[in-house]
Amino acid sequence: MPLIKGEKKNIRNFIYAEEYYKMTKKCIRTKNYKLITAKNKEDATCSCCGIIHGDVNELYNVAEDPKESKNLYNEKGEIAQK
Repeated sequence: MPLIKGEKKNIRNFIYAEEYYKMTKKCIRTKNYKLITAKNKEDATCSCCGIIHGDVNELYNVAEDPKESKNLYNEKGEIAQK
């Protein structure tokens, strides 16, 4: 509520989310980066259409690429590991 009321600007340094409805992916978002990951291709495959939306592992610099158009996972894997 303090964030919604405008009493605080930041509460945490990161946000964690999971999806289990159509595929099994996990996400962690910091101020600059967003990591979306699945254990394997099966977990990343949509149960409705059978397609992997995005990649199994995705890393975006949301500060520089807010539309998440360039997956940096293979280039900057060390950031994903942190």
